Amino acid sequence: MKSRFLPWQQAASAAIGLILTILCTGSWAFGSPGAAWQTYSDRLVLEAQKLNNPVIINFHADWCLLCIQLKQKTFNHSDFARVSKGFLLLSVDLTDRSDPAVDKIIKRYGIRSVPTILFLNSRGIEYRDVRVENYIAPQELKKIMLTLHPK
Repeated sequence: MKSRFLPWQQAASAAIGLILTILCTGSWAFGSPGAAWQTYSDRLVLEAQKLNNPVIINFHADWCLLCIQLKQKTFNHSDFARVSKGFLLLSVDLTDRSDPAVDKIIKRYGIRSVPTILFLNSRGIEYRDVRVENYIAPQELKKIMLTLHPK
């Protein structure tokens, strides 16, 4: 059976379908809109202190299934994107433990497992009582963040 559409119409339809697919999956694949994670550095923690900003540090690894769930479900949630605007978001990738700099960060913060999420006050001191060492749902993380840094 012959198509009723001209070749250019078929090509345009396919292109539109591809664009829509990319747009629909893009926000899921590329993290939460507005939540800008940066690679951890001591300099960034010091800058946050100068600006009087609290810090969230996410320790994760590529092989960690709970880390992947955190990224896809919790950090990609609209509540996280909104509430995180008051924090500096830092990320430490523990996939390759051969880097001495990574080992130094692990020892400094006493990281025992991934995922681990730390919360530092505006002076760079950790709120030890709210450290997260497992998956956490978006609503629970939001409660912690609003307790530490009400908007």
